[in-house]
Amino acid sequence: MKFFKNIRNIFSIMMTLSLMLIVTILTIQIFSRYLLKFSFSWVPELSQVLLIVMVLLGSYALLYDNEHIYINFLEKYLNERLKQFLILFRNIVMFLVVIVIIYGSYSRGIGTLEHTFITMPFLKVAYIYFIMFASFLLQGFWIIINIINSFRNINKLLKKEWQKNS
Repeated sequence: MKFFKNIRNIFSIMMTLSLMLIVTILTIQIFSRYLLKFSFSWVPELSQVLLIVMVLLGSYALLYDNEHIYINFLEKYLNERLKQFLILFRNIVMFLVVIVIIYGSYSRGIGTLEHTFITMPFLKVAYIYFIMFASFLLQGFWIIINIINSFRNINKLLKKEWQKNS
């Protein structure tokens, strides 16, 4: 568990650095365009790449902190046992989606190893897909841990109900 928390902290630092870099290069672009009458062609593309990286890293951090978006209006009306089944179902669906993304990002990463960005030939498109692959692979492992915990919670609740009824 500590491994996943350390990765989350590293990703949070990388997200912050990415945002700071976006702000810095956009400020330089504004300064150079309006005061020097010159603009860099690579700034918009690099900003987009950094934004994508920030989102991909942030998706793991949100999942780890259980702050991802989900519809929770049903949970108010369910008892504890049904809530746990709903959480289990939600985790299984998320895991299936993550598996598809892992497969797609890996295959696209391999397929784009030779492709570079137009204004930044030193940066390969595959790097984005491999960051996506790593982020969603970690998310998959974290979801597996959550699925196991859901089974444990359901088991505890069922044992409690069984003991109560005995």
